[in-house]
Amino acid sequence: MAGVMKEREGAEIVYGSEECYRHSIELLEELGFPKGVLPLQDLVECGRVRETGFVWMKQKAPYEHFFEGTNTRVSYAAEVTGYVEKFRMKKMTGIKSKQMLLWVPISEMSIEDPKGKKILFKTPVGIGKSFPIIAFMTPEEKEKHLLLQGKEIEEWLFMNWYMIRVRSSLMNNEQLEYLRKFYCFNFNAIFILRMVGNYCWYQ
Repeated sequence: MAGVMKEREGAEIVYGSEECYRHSIELLEELGFPKGVLPLQDLVECGRVRETGFVWMKQKAPYEHFFEGTNTRVSYAAEVTGYVEKFRMKKMTGIKSKQMLLWVPISEMSIEDPKGKKILFKTPVGIGKSFPIIAFMTPEEKEKHLLLQGKEIEEWLFMNWYMIRVRSSLMNNEQLEYLRKFYCFNFNAIFILRMVGNYCWYQ
């Protein structure tokens, strides 16, 4: 008990569902994680020791959540703790993922992909598994993410159009057919992404 109290010395603590929710969302955004990666319910207390990076979140009761994007079920204890830094939460307690018939503890999650496209989850023994970051995004985050992807594809096509036209004159028929399919796919992708975000291709 004394160790727990010492670990929380100098902490910033908030209470109540609304304040705790706001605190947890702000923390995830600061760390660079999507807002849906810790879908805790009925939070009653949240704390953070900025000097050490220690954080904790208390719920009224344990909670289980099914992530459709990864087809995994995750259990959250009444209290979840960990140490945070940019793009990483380590030494986590209170989180377990169901693998086959077993509940496996999750001790760390991090974004190590340079482009921030995947989240890596690790067990206490170091075994890790990565999932697309979009699987943990809220609907609003997904919409922004898809629009950004569409803009990146559009910019790449615009910047490389002249170069590809020049090189296409040196291609054989098979290579030209591949190029045609590539462009058709990406232009269709842009159109779909814009439609998802309530935009029009001709806007």
